[in-house]
Amino acid sequence: MIGQSETDDLLDVLVTEGALSPPAAERVRARAREAWLPLGKILRQQGALTSEQLLELLDLQATRQGARFGELALERGFVTEDALERALALQRELSPHLLELVVHEPELDRERLVPAVVRYLRLIEAQRNVRTERALGVG
Repeated sequence: MIGQSETDDLLDVLVTEGALSPPAAERVRARAREAWLPLGKILRQQGALTSEQLLELLDLQATRQGARFGELALERGFVTEDALERALALQRELSPHLLELVVHEPELDRERLVPAVVRYLRLIEAQRNVRTERALGVG
C-alpha cells in the first residue's frame, strides 16, 4: 500500500496544522485505500506472476511483519528487478496521489494546506538527511 506511514504522516500533519479535521482525514485515508492498486494485482495482470505465485506471496507476506510484497517477489525469484520497477512505476502512475484526494475534500481549509504541506516536506527532508548521514557515518 501507499507507504502507509507516509499517508498517515501527511494526514497527521494536515490535521495538526488545521487543514483537515480528523474525520475528514479518515475519509481521505479510506479513499486512498480504495483507490490504491495492489502491486500483486499489477504483476499478475502483466503476466509477471502466476495466480499460485501471487497467493504464495500473499501468504508469506501475512506471516512476515512489515514485509513488502515486491521484495518478497524478488527474494523468491518470481520477478526480475526490471519487472518490479515497471510495476511500481505503473502503480504510482495509476494510483491517485494523496494530495489529489485531499484537495477534493469539502472540509479542507485551503489557506492552511500549503503551510501544512511545506511542514510535511521539511519533515521528509530532515528524515532523509538523517538516513544519509547514518549511511555515510556522519554525525
